[in-house]
Amino acid sequence: MCREVKWTSKLFLHFGALVLIVLFVLLPLPQAIQTQDVSMLKYDVSSAFSGQLTQTIQLENPTYQEILGGRLFVPLMMNDTFHQYAVLDDLTSTSGSSTIVEDVYGNTYICWNNLTLWPGQNFTVTLSYQVLSFGIHCLINSDSIVNYDRNSLVYAKYTQPDELVQSNASEIVSKAQSITEGAANFHDEVFKIYSYVTSHMHYTSEVEERGALWALANGTGDCSEYSYLFVALCRAVGIPARLDVGFAFRPSEESTVKGHMWAEYYLQNYGWVQVDPTWNLFDSIDEKHLVTLKSIPEIMPYANYYFNFTNGPNSEEVKDSQEVTFVNSPINTSGSDFEREMLTAVKTLGAARFAVAIGKALGIPLLFRTDSAFAEQTLAASELNMQNALETWQTQPLTAHEHILEAQSQATEALRKRWTLISYAFAIFIGTLMAILAAASLILRQRSKSVKQDSLHPSNMVKSDNTKSSRTLKMQNPVQRKPYRVSR
Repeated sequence: MCREVKWTSKLFLHFGALVLIVLFVLLPLPQAIQTQDVSMLKYDVSSAFSGQLTQTIQLENPTYQEILGGRLFVPLMMNDTFHQYAVLDDLTSTSGSSTIVEDVYGNTYICWNNLTLWPGQNFTVTLSYQVLSFGIHCLINSDSIVNYDRNSLVYAKYTQPDELVQSNASEIVSKAQSITEGAANFHDEVFKIYSYVTSHMHYTSEVEERGALWALANGTGDCSEYSYLFVALCRAVGIPARLDVGFAFRPSEESTVKGHMWAEYYLQNYGWVQVDPTWNLFDSIDEKHLVTLKSIPEIMPYANYYFNFTNGPNSEEVKDSQEVTFVNSPINTSGSDFEREMLTAVKTLGAARFAVAIGKALGIPLLFRTDSAFAEQTLAASELNMQNALETWQTQPLTAHEHILEAQSQATEALRKRWTLISYAFAIFIGTLMAILAAASLILRQRSKSVKQDSLHPSNMVKSDNTKSSRTLKMQNPVQRKPYRVSR
């Protein structure tokens, strides 16, 4: 048994030492850290989606009176935001011809004029887009927040009230000032407003557009009321804000019959920042929020489509509906592999972020300080190149392609480096554990040997013999007892 313990302890000790020696022989020398200016990183890309979006709109005249002079407006998905790229690749309608119109706020619509719907007749329009979209999380550095240029067009346009965003109403102004009291900066003010809206409002579906004042007074409404109130409160304290209208899908959703509304606010040194108080998204938006209308629609109300006519039945009698589907489907942008490389880079970047987080939890920065810093700086460089690719892909596609290739290469390197350091950490752990087990085994073996030597000491042996002789003597000379007698 002792020989087995001794052999096992030596095996543990030698194996642990071998692991540590091999580890430090193979461990690469620290690399020079290429410091990145992370202050230039305004957001990180958290997800991406490539798909086919189809919007089908149907108008029905169920009355016995013809509809004359009908006009249908449908806002188009545009590419005025860096996290969404859409191409209209198919457009069909059951009758009539369409034209393209724009408003002063940059919204683009496709319009059908002079439509006639006879009693019982339907009119159907189908628009199909190829879409590449991204989920982003904005990184706001409070040190970079500066005062607004109050003479700018953005400030003048997006701090004014409108019909449903009553930012000049006394109730709105008073509440906004109360909410933002004590805020450290504009970003802090926006967060206080967002927190108020999400706690004050309770979701109920509304048939009509109620507006910000109604939402403040009643505390209920759908995505429109959430967004109206948020934008109104921002504008009331001098923070430019605007509404976004379009479609939004939950991660597992592929179809909807409703549109969606959310909001954006503006920071001077940053730009427009996304907020969806209905979905509890602050400084972020997911890859399934798709914009069709921004700012203030001049031609139509906030909606996914708008139909009116000059002669016919009451508008309440005319039926209208829409169905929107958004399904995963690979697309090809600009005849290149750009889409595939973007999706691959986003996936690799997410895996690298996960590896960095795991490494921090395991204490990698403490064990391999320089190499860990190098991996994190490489990850930051990849994120910066991804940002540059998104901001240039619509105006400078070749430059964007270079950025995305570099981002993918850096993300792959950061991922490889981090998992290598994690494997080294596990090797150190295993080697150290083997050494501890070997040391514990040696200690136990020494203690066992000491106890055995004590048991074989001559004094212990004499004592044992005397005890045995005493017992033997007692057996040989038993005590004679008198017989027990019973008295009669």
